[in-house]
This record gives sequence, C-alpha cells and structure tokens, in this order.
Amino acid sequence: MLHESIHLASVFQLAGFQHVIGTLWKTNDDTAVSIAGKFYKQLFQIQEITGESVSHALHHAVTDVRQAAGASGDLAKWACFIHVGC
Repeated sequence: MLHESIHLASVFQLAGFQHVIGTLWKTNDDTAVSIAGKFYKQLFQIQEITGESVSHALHHAVTDVRQAAGASGDLAKWACFIHVGC
C-alpha cells in the first residue's frame, strides 16, 4: 500500500506544471503579494529557468520578507511558502 500526501501544490504538478509555489497553511494576503512580487522580480532576472533558479528566487523573496519583519516577525506569515518541482 502506498502512503503519499496529496495537496494542492502536488495536484498542479500532476496536472503537468513543472514548478509550483505553494503554502503549507493559510497566510497573510499582504505577505503573499509581497513574496510573489519579489519572487517574480528575482526570477525574471535569470536567463534560464531551472528548478534551482526557481527555488533560489523563492528563497530570496522569503528571506527579504523575513528580514524586513525583523526579529519580531511573525513566523507564520513567511515560513509556509514552498517550492514543489524538479
């Protein structure tokens, strides 16, 4: 018997998307908009989009938001973002 987790991000992969950015739980709308903007700004500066470049773009976006929040930043707002892909 196979035991695997199916979530919204993996469903998009099953539908054929190579890279999916998702969240593990509900997040703040303003944080999501900020991370999306920073993610695409970083991603569009890259010549070739690969799994590594997508995950690096997400990492940089989340890090920027986390650092802007400071030490008192709410972990629940930025820690939920994930990259699923190859």
